[in-house]
Amino acid sequence: MDMVNLLQQFIRTEIIGNWLLHLTTLRKMLPYFATSGHNLYMKSAHIYLESMLRLPGTKPDVHEAFITG
Repeated sequence: MDMVNLLQQFIRTEIIGNWLLHLTTLRKMLPYFATSGHNLYMKSAHIYLESMLRLPGTKPDVHEAFITG
């Protein structure tokens, strides 16, 4: 049920446009990508997540736009 709840949370996050919850949910999804053998998804999601976490320092205007929806 944890995986189903996580997927529901991810879909809800995308619908409402909550940027911080999107990043948190994606971080929680990484172990499931790894254990299910989707190594390319895991690698891509990890790189994406790291890039987005650096966004406030590299592109603050884009980060602010994501935060405000």
